[in-house]
Amino acid sequence: MTNQSHGGFALPLVLIVLALLTVLSMGLSRLVSMDMDFLRERISVWEYELEISNATESIVFVLLTGEYGYQSVGNGKVELPLNGRPAEINGQRVRIQSWSGLYSMALLGVNRLEGVLGELTNSQRARQISAELADWVDEDDRRRFRGRERADYANEGLRQRPRNAPIRGVDELLELPSVSVRLMNGSDGKPGLADLILAGGEDNFDVGTAPDMLIGPVLGLPEPITRELIAARSDGQWSKVLFLIDQNHWSFNHHPPFYKGQKYRMDFQSDRGVTARVEIELKPYATRRLYHLIEWQVPYREYE
Repeated sequence: MTNQSHGGFALPLVLIVLALLTVLSMGLSRLVSMDMDFLRERISVWEYELEISNATESIVFVLLTGEYGYQSVGNGKVELPLNGRPAEINGQRVRIQSWSGLYSMALLGVNRLEGVLGELTNSQRARQISAELADWVDEDDRRRFRGRERADYANEGLRQRPRNAPIRGVDELLELPSVSVRLMNGSDGKPGLADLILAGGEDNFDVGTAPDMLIGPVLGLPEPITRELIAARSDGQWSKVLFLIDQNHWSFNHHPPFYKGQKYRMDFQSDRGVTARVEIELKPYATRRLYHLIEWQVPYREYE
């Protein structure tokens, strides 16, 4: 009787242990599978980073050794547009943009921003964003028309407060109540604020590589002259472009109107739909590395 009772108790215990081992085995297999998926994903990202790094090095070589034109640079073998037009290098599709062709907050401040915003949204919202940003960066607590100061944010139950100093990064624009994610990222074929504005930027404006929508607002040109200038630029009539602008305009900051500067943005697009954004500063006279990485967003993710 005793042996039989022990046997009857041992069998269910063995079955329970086997069941637990099976469950543990399934869990371990799932963990291993998840780890393998994660590892494969990381390998894919590392491979893409290596591809972007190699392409960046090739672009830097052309930038350092090439001959500069009004809108591009070339070294006899490769010609790279510097105005955001698509190009290909090392099998990578890329759009290169000279920083001098973008809206530099360090150079232009907020005074010309309303005109740029007017190209992206309606005039009322453009005025409001411009006023909010002006109140955000100025040192006083006097509220502008349509703007917001510290007390206004508090009264509206908003947690952010004006910096009362220059913005540190373009993403800080999202702190302004009237700036939406859609406006930052761009939509309907239009670029976003993240594509046009630099928190710092270069100390000059380049008429050759600037997007069309920046020409009129930055140079303070009337709309008919702006259209004529853009058409002349598109046709390569550079003497006419020079005729249409004031070559001593303060935005050029004593540089030639087509001066490119040393800083560039590269937007890469892969067949897998992955994008990357790399920003560099050339250091042609450095004793060690000939360029400096300002931004390395690989992969690049839009604002959410």
